[in-house]
Amino acid sequence: MTELHEFNRIVGGVLKASGLTRADNQYDDYFQELLLIIWEQLQKQQDLAPKANKQLFRLLLWRLRDLQRKEWQHQAHYEPSAVIDEATYSDCYMEVWRTLKAKMPYQLQAIYQNVLDFPDLTLRERSQLLSMHRKTLRRRLNEIAQHIK
Repeated sequence: MTELHEFNRIVGGVLKASGLTRADNQYDDYFQELLLIIWEQLQKQQDLAPKANKQLFRLLLWRLRDLQRKEWQHQAHYEPSAVIDEATYSDCYMEVWRTLKAKMPYQLQAIYQNVLDFPDLTLRERSQLLSMHRKTLRRRLNEIAQHIK
C-alpha cells in the first residue's frame, strides 16, 4: 500500500494548476482536503499510483474547483456586503447633519436648516428667503463651515 505523503506532489500540482500558491490563505486547507480525497480513494483502491495518474489529477482538480465554488457561494451569500441600501444611507446621512445642527450656536441653526432644506439656492436667493444681508449670510455660512470642520 502506498503512503499518503507520496501524493504530495500531485496535490501540489493540482493546486498550482488551479492558480493557488503557498501565499494564498486557503492553500493549506485545500491541500488537506485533497489529501483526504486521496485517502478516501486509497480506501476504495489499494493500488492507486502516486505519479503520472491523469485520472486522479483530474478528479482532484474537479473536486478542488467544487470546493472553491462552494467557498465563493458561501462568501457571496453569508458574508456582509459593502452595499448599503439608499434608505439606510440617507437616514444615517441626515442623522449626521442633525447632530451637527444640534452642536451649533442657536443663531446659526436657522441658516443651517435652510441650507439642508434648500441646498440648491444661490447666496442671493437664500439671503432674500432669510431676510438677511448677503455679507452677513456669507459670514454666518463661513462660521457654519468652521463648525462642521
